[in-house]
Amino acid sequence: MITQTWNGWTFEFYTVSLYTRRPGEDWQWHYIDHEAGHWKKCQMEFSTDGTELDTIGGDKMRRSFKLSEAGTPSQAPPYLPPDMANPPR
Repeated sequence: MITQTWNGWTFEFYTVSLYTRRPGEDWQWHYIDHEAGHWKKCQMEFSTDGTELDTIGGDKMRRSFKLSEAGTPSQAPPYLPPDMANPPR
C-alpha cells in the first residue's frame, strides 16, 4: 500500500511511503519520498516471480523494491480499513 502524508510545509508537501506485509507477518515501512507533490495516480507492478515491486507515482520516476528485503518495522498504514489492520494470522 502506498500512502501520502501532508508535511505541512510550503516546499516539502508530502511524504510518500510504501507499506508491505507478508502473510502472517507484521507491517514493514519503506521510504519513497519526503518532498513529493500530490500523486494523483500511482502504478504498482510486481515482477513475474513476485520478488520485486516497481512503483511509478506523480513524479513519473520508477522505484523498485526487493520484497525479500525487510523494511522498517511499522504499525499498520494510516487510513487502512479496520478489518485489514490486523487480519488473522
